[in-house]
Amino acid sequence: MTRIDAATIAPHLPATLGADTPGYAFALITGDDVQMQCQGMASVEHQVPITPDTAFRIASVTKEFLALIAQILYEKGDFDLHAPLSKYLPELSGVQGDVTPDQALRNRSGIRDHLELGLMAGGGLDQPVTAEQSLDMILRQNETNFAPGSDFLYSNANFLLVTRAVERATARDLGALMKEYLFIPNGMTATHYAPAHKDVIPNLAGNYIDQGDHFERAIFATELNGDGAIICTLSDLVRWYAYLRADPDGLVAQISRVTPFTNGVIGHYAMGFFNRPYLGQPTRGHNGLWPGYRTDLVMFDALDTGAICVANVNTADTTMITRKVMQSLYPGDLPVPDATPDADLLDMLKEDRTYLNSDTLESARLTPGDDGLEVEMGGWSATHKITGPAQVAFTLPGDYTHLDWSDVAQGHITLTRINGDTLTLQKLPDAPTDMPADFPGTYTCASLPATLTIDAGGQAILRGHFAHGTAWKMTLLKDDVCLIENKGGPWPRQLTIRKDNDGGRLTMSGGRAKRMEFLRMDG
Repeated sequence: MTRIDAATIAPHLPATLGADTPGYAFALITGDDVQMQCQGMASVEHQVPITPDTAFRIASVTKEFLALIAQILYEKGDFDLHAPLSKYLPELSGVQGDVTPDQALRNRSGIRDHLELGLMAGGGLDQPVTAEQSLDMILRQNETNFAPGSDFLYSNANFLLVTRAVERATARDLGALMKEYLFIPNGMTATHYAPAHKDVIPNLAGNYIDQGDHFERAIFATELNGDGAIICTLSDLVRWYAYLRADPDGLVAQISRVTPFTNGVIGHYAMGFFNRPYLGQPTRGHNGLWPGYRTDLVMFDALDTGAICVANVNTADTTMITRKVMQSLYPGDLPVPDATPDADLLDMLKEDRTYLNSDTLESARLTPGDDGLEVEMGGWSATHKITGPAQVAFTLPGDYTHLDWSDVAQGHITLTRINGDTLTLQKLPDAPTDMPADFPGTYTCASLPATLTIDAGGQAILRGHFAHGTAWKMTLLKDDVCLIENKGGPWPRQLTIRKDNDGGRLTMSGGRAKRMEFLRMDG
């Protein structure tokens, strides 16, 4: 049996982390054998160390629990996974009301993410936003990102709506349902459903932001629900893993099943579970991200092994840590690809360039480097190794499966979505140096509601539900298209804006909320 210790995990941690800083709790599960390893402080201020019984917000791993509650209620006849959400939420009208809980739990609804809508309305996770305010933003939308069932796009709004639908169907709080059906039966006595940031939870780790030369406390005030409200210890997550592995009542198999889109292509996201291969091995599980907290639970079923990592600092990439540790322990089953960059392929790019689809406003920036090709999309960036002259496509996380740059010499790249659709992005020429005269001004979006003010100096201010507003850095891509960026919060955000020829209307798109219309108020 391979044993783990701090040295097993250390190569995959940021250099800023050590024994006296924020840290992690890690578990390796092989069959019935469990090994745990912890490092760092649950409280840096009071020098309280992390243990297997330290509690962490596990964020989106909560979605597994919500999906199981929905399936349990479906089996009992108390909730219909295939009825329109409007059956339980009559206030949800139009195309949104036609979405089924099954589609929502598989991120196939097309419903815009309320967290991104909140950013567009001048807010952020550090602003006090209740679930009711988030619901109000969702209810204001009169269209979806795509036709329900036709595509995949991660949206926390799906899980907020299913939370409310389950609560309406049962006349019970989701936390009470989780405690009765999941926490107590699995001995998870240190696990809590805690929507509000102000809840006092025993042994809760502090959450920290790594600023390189110092740590700061992370701030959040947005209320959570079935998309991320669970607080859990590593010990309890190991119990949860054991339940998922044993699947005593067959419910886990039901929610782990992947199904086709309307075009027949099989998706990779089941009900609250990612099902994607890693280095040729099938995996299932979920990750979680919230200010100062990160979580990953991954199961390699064919190897009867898996890993869990929870951390209380933003720079500990728990998804990368679990997989890299597994690679180091199972090199025969998870072979490390040749990581030698191919200089000839990198020379095809010569310099960093931005690629754009002017219709959908999807953009990507490609930057060649010594280690490979850095790809930035939606504010996220990752370096992809180039291993030979035949490799002209990369596997991407998130909403796309591949980026193909075999036609980069012809001035375009191709993205492939989860549903198999492809999207061509054209290489942009050098960006304009001067702000077009008809870009600055103040615009309003009725479906948020929000205002956007662009000044001649290249700053954009979004205001809405959150009166003080937030400032975004603006970068011109073309005379009629710009990016605005906000690096605050636990994840970076980029929004793309296109102005119409007459300058009277802007169309704004983000990673999880598309085609928001802003109309000029001034002039």
